Amino acid sequence: MICACLAVTHTLGAENISLSILPMDAFIASALVHQRVIPCSPMTPTTGITVQVVEFYCVARQCNPHFSIQAYVKTMCDLQGVSVTKPYTGFMC
Repeated sequence: MICACLAVTHTLGAENISLSILPMDAFIASALVHQRVIPCSPMTPTTGITVQVVEFYCVARQCNPHFSIQAYVKTMCDLQGVSVTKPYTGFMC
């Protein structure tokens, strides 16, 4: 069993966690998906998002179709105390 250390974002924050990669997993990405983490890169992921975060966005979007992914990213950044970087604010506003 191999362990991979990732920065994982969940609904209440982000943290560095170790996830195990089992011998039956052919790829790192599939090992992460088995543990309900969506990697942000298919080959050498350093960051992941939990399935719970994506489910939360889907529910929020169903409640309000005008709720954009940009608004959701800003909300997640606010909850975690991280400022949105300058390049992203151009198309968000």
